[in-house]
Amino acid sequence: MLVTVQMDCLARLNHETDSTLFLLKHIGRDATFFSYEPQHLTMRDGELAARGCDLIFDDAQQGWRESSSYVLPLHRSDVILLRQDPPFDMAYLTATWLLEALQKNHPAIRIINDPVGVRNCPEKLAACFFPSLMPPTLVTHDVTLYEEFRAAHGKVVLKPLHDKGGAGIFIIAPDDANGVAAFDTLVQSYGTAVMVQRYEPAIESSGDKRIIMIDGEAVGAFSRLPSAGDGRANLARGGTAIPYELTPDDEAIIQAVRSFVRQHGLFFVGLDVIGDYLTEINVTSPTGLVTLLQLSGINGAEIFWQKIT
Repeated sequence: MLVTVQMDCLARLNHETDSTLFLLKHIGRDATFFSYEPQHLTMRDGELAARGCDLIFDDAQQGWRESSSYVLPLHRSDVILLRQDPPFDMAYLTATWLLEALQKNHPAIRIINDPVGVRNCPEKLAACFFPSLMPPTLVTHDVTLYEEFRAAHGKVVLKPLHDKGGAGIFIIAPDDANGVAAFDTLVQSYGTAVMVQRYEPAIESSGDKRIIMIDGEAVGAFSRLPSAGDGRANLARGGTAIPYELTPDDEAIIQAVRSFVRQHGLFFVGLDVIGDYLTEINVTSPTGLVTLLQLSGINGAEIFWQKIT
């Protein structure tokens, strides 16, 4: 099996915690791995290729290394993993268009997650398909509407729409004099509308839950508690992961989302839930497989590959 991965540079990844490398290491069958970054895609006469490297696991060093670079026609792949981190920008969109063309010209290739589904379901906005499951939410460029929302809900969270790992998130208290400045900063820095949500205090006690779904089924979950002095629970921002057992309310969210993710070819998904509210549907490069194994003993990578075949 040839598994091709659109991903970030190997040198920037943590080999112990990265979910993409964890997936490759636990494939459980004979396979070769080719990786490339999206700026190295080339289409000629309708055929897509990429300059990249083979990924080789070094048993002696217990880490990954790269071969010399070469150009691979991507139609030779059996599986392509779309595992590039946001920001979700025009470069990312362009890669999804190119991969969509590849998929239509070579339908035997399995691309996970489906590039059309990824393009049509940006993670923070994808949750807006389920308004009854979300906390009160506003998406806007309009500072007046933002101020009205603050007045109605008190403490709020500001989020850029297309970033990752807690980047650009502000938690604004009702009396915060920098509330408008934070909103303006996000609009100007990202050039898009801003998502504003009512702050959910459940994050302080039960954390920001990550529910990992594979092929529409929940395989496990854990929760992330914010570090002292920082309201963001992202592990990349110092949050602490703790074990978590799914509740009936969580199961209701999973049931509601299941047909949606399957319909859009979103095979590997991470739901973010605070209290009883769905806040994000992560589809670009969901993480948490290593943490899930450490906290619950569930090997999501093994389940991932079993479901593919």
